[in-house]
Amino acid sequence: MHKVLALIMICTCIAVNAQEAFIKKYSGAYTVIVAGYNGGDSEAFALRPDGSAVWVEGYKHNGKIETRQKNGTWTAKEGVITISIQGNTGIIVEEYKLKNGTFRSGDRYLKKNP
Repeated sequence: MHKVLALIMICTCIAVNAQEAFIKKYSGAYTVIVAGYNGGDSEAFALRPDGSAVWVEGYKHNGKIETRQKNGTWTAKEGVITISIQGNTGIIVEEYKLKNGTFRSGDRYLKKNP
């Protein structure tokens, strides 16, 4: 029984350390690109090393550029970023998978800002 418990604890520690490594690796500011869209609105994510996330939208309103932002969290594992943002009606979860060097979710992809 003690060996099983110890093995579970070791596996949990390895998984947590791996997740922390990918959080550190993938953290940063990203612009959201939507394939085929070239309108004036824009979206971005700030994925922080502490696991917090901020979504920012820029849009035109009465001829002026306005922004709004929402807060949330994010997790990472090898080749996957999962972002959870508090929307107006509940939590919005987006999962981006690494494909050909780019994190993609349907027609949306993340472009890491320098």
